[in-house]
Amino acid sequence: MLSEDALELLKSHPWPGNVRELQHCIHRTMIFTRGHAIQAADLRSLFEPVDEGRASEPFAKDDETLAEVVWRYLSSHDGPRAYDQFLGKVEKLLLTEALRRAKGNQTHAARLLGIPRPTLHAKMQKHRLHGEGGSAQG
Repeated sequence: MLSEDALELLKSHPWPGNVRELQHCIHRTMIFTRGHAIQAADLRSLFEPVDEGRASEPFAKDDETLAEVVWRYLSSHDGPRAYDQFLGKVEKLLLTEALRRAKGNQTHAARLLGIPRPTLHAKMQKHRLHGEGGSAQG
């Protein structure tokens, strides 16, 4: 649901990226408003350039990217295991990337992730990962 001021703002925006840009804008806003009516203020944050030096929102672009990933995942996956499957995929990707960056050094990878080494090891076993890049065990 859109408020009147949000609708007016959408109408006045030039939309240089065509209808797809409008769709993505609405989808991102829906994710962040979580079922509440979309207000103009919710949309303005998407139209204004992010000030990289602003300490209050240092990860705004990351949050937006993650929100899109979540939206896309839920658009094609639902049901009783969607939550666990998504978190499992994200966890495996985090572990794999940390191990890759640490060149297989589990102590360094654990430090990158901010978790104890035994926790990393248990998660690697859970996802059947080992060594540099977290390649799957055979």
